[in-house]
Amino acid sequence: MELTFSMNSFELTLSTLALGGISLALGLLTLLISWAQTIGIQKYSTILSGVADTPVAASTYFQMAEKFCSSLQREELRRGYVLPMTALFLTVLVCAIVSYFGAGWTTYLTHKNYLLGGIHVTQADSAEDILSYQTGTALVGVWAFIGAYVYIIADLLGRINNNDVSPITYYYYVSRIVVACLVAGVVRHALGFLDVTAAEWALLLVPVGFIVGWQPDLWIKMLFSKILKRFGILGEQKDPDAACVPGNLSLLLIEGLTQDKRNRLEELDLDNCQALATHNPFILWARTSYQLLHVVDWIGQAQLCLLVKEEGIRKLRLIGIRNIFGLECALAGQSMRQIAEKLEVQPEICTDMLTYLRACPAFNRLKDVYIRLVPPVEAPALARAA
Repeated sequence: MELTFSMNSFELTLSTLALGGISLALGLLTLLISWAQTIGIQKYSTILSGVADTPVAASTYFQMAEKFCSSLQREELRRGYVLPMTALFLTVLVCAIVSYFGAGWTTYLTHKNYLLGGIHVTQADSAEDILSYQTGTALVGVWAFIGAYVYIIADLLGRINNNDVSPITYYYYVSRIVVACLVAGVVRHALGFLDVTAAEWALLLVPVGFIVGWQPDLWIKMLFSKILKRFGILGEQKDPDAACVPGNLSLLLIEGLTQDKRNRLEELDLDNCQALATHNPFILWARTSYQLLHVVDWIGQAQLCLLVKEEGIRKLRLIGIRNIFGLECALAGQSMRQIAEKLEVQPEICTDMLTYLRACPAFNRLKDVYIRLVPPVEAPALARAA
């Protein structure tokens, strides 16, 4: 009998330590993700230094990329980040402990609590009834934390991948967890008028809590805005006509971008041609495993998509023009009239299109890189087109 009691105590201790370790790990995960940022920054600088002694290093884009990486290196973990990261760590740790051990706090949950019990505790007749209701509130709060935690991990990875993390980011995550738990409790009390059994509540509260944690405002702001616009309240402007809304210009328009490559670019917040067309090719090259020439070609295609749109790029590809450099050569050469016919515009428009290209900063910087990557025997021909 004594041996059985000792074994049970030992197993309970191991279980407690294991759950405590998991709670600690959940808190540390957010810190480890943040600290990994400096390793990536050092990698960018190393890749750029590999072409520092080549002609392409004289391009404006390369110099901008070098300054970008040097400024990131100065943004390593500093004192200003310690307190916000500690606040997030402690918040996650406390919520994780409640998630793993809260169900065993039956003594506390039997005491009336307006936060956990709402109006129900004023009408409850027994301790079991109070325990059942307040346990349900704790349950929905726990799953709101889990939903918020999943969102934070995904968002933090994206922000760090795009070097978009500041001290206020961690305070934002702390407030998101707290707000999610409080809103989940409000939703739980608002659903209290439903006459369901405790088992049915459990099936409902878990997804409700997770959804609230993932989106704490429950899309109320969006719905409120739509209602105001629908009835013309508070002088809200009307939405533009559907015909006036520009196309998305998806990365599907770019030749050579398979699904895996598109997913990689979208990880870097480059999810359409507009974002890709004005991006620095050296930064994109340093942050991915793709060749620099491939990156320059993709950006050149994206710039062409912005200029001639979906239908125009389809027509130009039929005559061998697949990126912005090919279009500039054709417009500056003997093919302007044929280009105008293909695009179904007047030749004067093509002339102005060429003028626009030669005044466009994004095109000129990209062309500067492109020319320096072309073998010397071919570079003069392209340079004369300028």
